[in-house]
Amino acid sequence: MNNYYSFFVISVLVFGLISTPFSFAQSNQGEFSNLGQEVSDFVHESRQSFEEQKVETKGVIAQCREDLEAAEPSEREAVREDCRTELEKIKESYKSIRETYRDTFLVFKESMKVLIAVAKGVSIDEDEINEAILEIESLADVAEKRELLKELRKQILEEIREEAHQLREIAKKERELVREEFKTQEKELREEFKAERESLREQEKILREQLKEARSDQEDDDDHEDEDYIITGLVSSVDLVLNIFQIKGNDTDIYVNNNTEFDDFDSLEDIKGFNVKVEIIQSSNSLIAKEIEVEDEEYEVEQHAEEIDEEDDDDDEEDDDDDEEDDD
Repeated sequence: MNNYYSFFVISVLVFGLISTPFSFAQSNQGEFSNLGQEVSDFVHESRQSFEEQKVETKGVIAQCREDLEAAEPSEREAVREDCRTELEKIKESYKSIRETYRDTFLVFKESMKVLIAVAKGVSIDEDEINEAILEIESLADVAEKRELLKELRKQILEEIREEAHQLREIAKKERELVREEFKTQEKELREEFKAERESLREQEKILREQLKEARSDQEDDDDHEDEDYIITGLVSSVDLVLNIFQIKGNDTDIYVNNNTEFDDFDSLEDIKGFNVKVEIIQSSNSLIAKEIEVEDEEYEVEQHAEEIDEEDDDDDEEDDDDDEEDDD
């Protein structure tokens, strides 16, 4: 009885120790039995998504180049900023699947190389593919890998589920719709800007014509103001302080400056009482004497002589008056 009991205990201990790891391995194999195929599906899904990202990115870049060529210099920085924003949206849309792809590759590097080659269309032997899948699933037997595999498997299943693919497609279509709407709005704005710019150019042209006419009129006025003409007559008054004189019968002041030529006189003081011919320059509502010369020299000499005689007679009368006062 004791021998039988001892044998039973030994049998339980021995077979229990042997069967427990085996049972645990079977349990792990059951939990990760489809992991290899799941990784293979994920690689195909990822490569397809990456190709879609590549095509979409190229399309955006091509559109950006067209927009930059059509944009005004002042608009180009805004166009570049819109392009960067659009490319960043595409990158963000595929960020999650790329991170999972990177993590999966770090864990199953050699097996992933085989599955990637298959996804790219490279001809791979069926046995080699099966071996890669079995190698992935065999990692479940390594205790320190199990938690990592659970988390990684969760990420993979999240990425390859149909809803995730649909969400990426929806996001892609939304971006395409936004780009199309933006392109339409941009075209309309450019048409409006073009029409406005043409209108401004037309207004500018009209203003230039008006300015040209105004300048021409001003030049004509200036030419008229600076036009020389002749005044003749008797110099009735002279102001040596203001450097002006007047012609008899004309109250307008005629100015004398450093450029005035006195043909028959030494200075302004000498012209009083003479009949002169004055070449006038009219400028800024003022009359400036350009040249002064005697108009009728004999007559003027006689007139001047008479004035001198009158002045002498006045002097004589003053002297007589002084003599009478002395006699008294």
